[in-house]
Amino acid sequence: MAPPMPTSRTDAARRLRAVRMRALASLLSTVVAVAACAAPTPSPSPSLAGSPSPSPTPKPTPLPTPLFSNAPDPALVAVIPTEVDGTVVQIPAVTEFSITPGDIGLVYGEIGLRFASLQLAYIPQPRLSLFWGTQAPTRALLTAATTMAAGGLPVRLFDGGNSFDGYFVARLARQLALSAPRPPWGDQMESRPAVLDPYDILDQMRLSRAFTCFQLAELIENAPAGPEPLIVLDLLATFYDESVPLRDSERLLATTLTHLRRLAAAGPVVVGAREPQTLVKERWLLLDQLQAIADAAWMLRPPAPEAVLQPRLF
Repeated sequence: MAPPMPTSRTDAARRLRAVRMRALASLLSTVVAVAACAAPTPSPSPSLAGSPSPSPTPKPTPLPTPLFSNAPDPALVAVIPTEVDGTVVQIPAVTEFSITPGDIGLVYGEIGLRFASLQLAYIPQPRLSLFWGTQAPTRALLTAATTMAAGGLPVRLFDGGNSFDGYFVARLARQLALSAPRPPWGDQMESRPAVLDPYDILDQMRLSRAFTCFQLAELIENAPAGPEPLIVLDLLATFYDESVPLRDSERLLATTLTHLRRLAAAGPVVVGAREPQTLVKERWLLLDQLQAIADAAWMLRPPAPEAVLQPRLF
């Protein structure tokens, strides 16, 4: 039997390294197995294909609380014009009327409830109107009176300057009667009524004359108040009379204007007047007094005369 081969140190080292490698590999496999057993099982993700959740039902906006008190609003008052066509706009304080935003809401609903404050403004209707100029506008007032009478409205006329022109009124009434539209009656032309009778227009006009300022003052004082229009022609003509002292004219005119205001409270009153002549310039204050009492006054100027051209000789 042969003796064993001697081993070198190199071979022993190789065998030792191989043993260590096998032991390390076994240890690593054991650790991996333990980690795999300890890892949690992933939970399934929720599906995205499910039905969407319903949106919440919208709630209506609550209505504003009605305000039954009206607070002053200077910014609102500032946007209201103070004058319209020469007439002053009346803007009363909120304490002078009882309408509130809540009252508007009761009538107009939601839009009325959104008002924070209210402000009234109005233009007073002229009741006592004055037309004056260098000459009394008698023709203009007679034209207005005849036109109203043609429309079926009774008109009262007080002539204070003996200026009523009956021929002018009659011609105008005839023209208005001829031009009045007739109602359609189909093809039966013979059944149409006759044109408006000028006498029907004149019957709507009641004329009263006064030849002194005392008669005119008494006429106006005794006139009953009513809704029909009253037109006074050349009111100041007799008050300009120099035979009447100025103090008496002032006193009598003040009383007359008071009764004109009484009549104007029930129906429209239109007054025509002219400025005093050169000899009675001190009676201008009578015209000023009349202008002060009128609700509206207009100064009428006569049309400018046309230039006369000198005819050519050749």
